[in-house]
Amino acid sequence: MQSEPGLHPTTHLRLFLSQRAAAPGKSVSLRVEGTDAGSMIRGKVLGFDEQRDGDWRHVGWMIGSHWWPAGEAGWFAMTLEGYQGNAPLSFEVPPVSPGEYRIRVDLARSGDEPVAERTATMYGYLRVLTGDRP
Repeated sequence: MQSEPGLHPTTHLRLFLSQRAAAPGKSVSLRVEGTDAGSMIRGKVLGFDEQRDGDWRHVGWMIGSHWWPAGEAGWFAMTLEGYQGNAPLSFEVPPVSPGEYRIRVDLARSGDEPVAERTATMYGYLRVLTGDRP
């Protein structure tokens, strides 16, 4: 599953994480606030990118409560669910190596424009700490 970042302006949107650092298996929540947040819809899919040598590398997806590492073979099924854009989304930190990660969430508004023009891509930053993996 790969997609390009949305083109909808994020000037009046802000993504907040409940904490800046956490160990694998710990619960973190995110929420989007701002003028447009309540009128937009988000799903339950979060993208995770790891920072290496100054670049961001995609490492996997958190889909609901399931961690799906990048490059893992096979198919998966999920229900398509939409939540109000400003509703909190809780997730467990996935079993990844300690380091800096960028978490991606996409929100969309309804309309007749192409979906890329109606989608806002937001990023939050999380330091994954050393800890027992679940």
